[in-house]
Amino acid sequence: MSTRIIDTDGHITEPPDLWERYLEPKYKPIAMRLVKDEEGLEYLIINGKKPKGLLLQGGTLGRICSLGKDLRPLLTPGKVSYEEGIVPGAVDPDERIKVMNRDGIDVALLYPSLGLSWQSECEDADVSEAYCRAYNNWLLDFCKPYPDRLIAIAMISMVEVEGAVTELNRVARLGARGMMLSASSVNG
Repeated sequence: MSTRIIDTDGHITEPPDLWERYLEPKYKPIAMRLVKDEEGLEYLIINGKKPKGLLLQGGTLGRICSLGKDLRPLLTPGKVSYEEGIVPGAVDPDERIKVMNRDGIDVALLYPSLGLSWQSECEDADVSEAYCRAYNNWLLDFCKPYPDRLIAIAMISMVEVEGAVTELNRVARLGARGMMLSASSVNG
C-alpha cells in the first residue's frame, strides 16, 4: 500500500478578469475587478464599491500571492501589484500539476484567495450568489483537465440560505467535492 499525499488547503489565485469573463451578462457591469484609487493603490471593487476592509485594498493585494516570497515588498503599499504577485501554479492547472509533481503532492483541494475576503463586503444576495457562481464555474474549468488531482472546493454565498443550498446542489452535480463558507461576518 502506498501513501497518498493530499494538500487539504491548496489555494488558487483568481485571475483578475475572472468575474468579467464568468459572470452572467446581467451582472457584468458590477463585476469584481481590480482598480487603482486616487493614490495609485490597488483594491478590489465589489458590487460597484470600494471595499471597507483592509484586506482587499491599500495596494497590498500582491501579498495574496505570497507563497514562497519575501513578504516585505508584498506588504509595502503599491510595491507589488496583484498580477505581479501571481505565480503560474496558482492560475494555470498544468503549472499547478508540475508544482504538485515536484513537491510530491498527489491531490490538492483548491480554495480561493481573493474569495476569502470579499463576501463580507457584498450584502446583496443576488450579486453575492452570482459572484460565487462565476468563481465556481471558473474553478470547475480549472480542475477539469485533472479531475483526480485537482479538487474543486466551491465557494458558497452566506447572504441567504436558499441561494446557498441551490448553489451547493448545482456545483455538486458539476463535480465540486466540498464547499467553503466565508470566515468573515456577512450582514452582521
